[in-house]
Amino acid sequence: MSRDRRETRGLDTSGARDIAVEALRGGREQGRFAQDRLGRLIADRRPSAADAALATELTLGGVRHRLTLDHLISRFLHGRVNRLDSGLLAVLRVGAYQIVWLDRIPAFAAVDSAVEQGKQVAGRRAGGLVNAVLRRLLRHRLDEVLSEPPDQPRRCVRIGVARWRAFDTDLFGDPEADPVGYLSASTSHPAVLVRRWLAHFGRSRTEQICLAGGQRPPLVLRGNRRRIDVQTLLERLSSEGTVAVAAPSGDSVFVAEGPPARQMTAVAEGLCQPQDLTAQAPVVASPPAPGHKVLDLCAGLGTKTTQLAEHMDDRGLVLASDRSAEKVKWIEEACRRMGVSCVQTVLADRLENAAVRHGPFDLALVDVPCSNSGVLARRPAARYRITPSRLKELAAAQRGLLDQAAGFVRPGGRIVYATCSIEPEENEQVVASFLTRVTGWRLVDSRLTLPQVGRRLTDWRDGGFFAAMARS
Repeated sequence: MSRDRRETRGLDTSGARDIAVEALRGGREQGRFAQDRLGRLIADRRPSAADAALATELTLGGVRHRLTLDHLISRFLHGRVNRLDSGLLAVLRVGAYQIVWLDRIPAFAAVDSAVEQGKQVAGRRAGGLVNAVLRRLLRHRLDEVLSEPPDQPRRCVRIGVARWRAFDTDLFGDPEADPVGYLSASTSHPAVLVRRWLAHFGRSRTEQICLAGGQRPPLVLRGNRRRIDVQTLLERLSSEGTVAVAAPSGDSVFVAEGPPARQMTAVAEGLCQPQDLTAQAPVVASPPAPGHKVLDLCAGLGTKTTQLAEHMDDRGLVLASDRSAEKVKWIEEACRRMGVSCVQTVLADRLENAAVRHGPFDLALVDVPCSNSGVLARRPAARYRITPSRLKELAAAQRGLLDQAAGFVRPGGRIVYATCSIEPEENEQVVASFLTRVTGWRLVDSRLTLPQVGRRLTDWRDGGFFAAMARS
């Protein structure tokens, strides 16, 4: 063994790979989401910061690009991946992800580690299978990483906004003859989603949706308008070693380089709050005034709750409700951190009495649970759960929540309905149904934002929808 190879082995991060394999395997075998499993594994094993970061990268990469990884594995396995042991498949996914998407760890080290993992999870013969598949993949991989759209897209895997990993053989089908199959396999979005997006949005916008869904999304921080302006926030972040740039909106920043939000002092001190510009838009477009009474019907983690309170200058009332007692505690913690005191929380099963006691309301924000199809970059596993029947179930629940909110709003008041979905069944059709069934309401404003990404950091937008409606 060469000295270089020994030294590379000395830098081995098998702990991170072991965590990633267990997270991906756990998500498949136990019906748990890989991200949740990852969090528990990191909490239990307490790896170094570097290993935790690599384990997170490998796990999220394995989830986000699962269909593409399985397509590549099948291509060089000469068989069907669904016949493999789930642990062995997780090993192959992690190894293939390192070979195709990552550069920091030499490819031969990734193969060697994957072979050992294969032996551990499925025996010595499995190690040989892992070695054969990954070395075939590596044999056809070219050293060249392209920075311009390739002439032969069937031979390239897109590994960034403007980066393509080139191979010397066709990997995918013909994008013109079978656009659904090509986009599904090359961008890891189920065919049922690609097909419906092509029908609703056309080829160009569907390609942009799929491109965004395959990226690592940027961290966007909404400045606390009661405590700090954007320029001061940028200076504060810079003093902490975080590189950020102002958003076009003028009240948020995009983080280019820095620690996770949970490790930022500025976040802990309530000077800012992680929230994409699309998620901010419903409140920005129809803000409450100081002194208003606002109902936040599906408050979740309290991100929009604190945004509402900031627009009200912490004067008036925000009644924030959620079904989960744990989330209600998170809402209260978010309010303490952001320095707002006009928020009262209530569990959803006690909302009726609280709303009657405090209402009627000037504004109701109905930020409903949805398919998350507009934020697949942030919630990569959600793409594998979206089905027509699931959309019907969600739309029925969304209509019920919207109807419920309408009963608590005063004449002349407003409802803002919001989702992080781009599906018509959850957006325009829910609003149209409400306006048809419930008299006395009119549409004031609505906006659908499709996921988008560009070469500039500030080009990023999550997908989502909102509609503002007024009661006569």
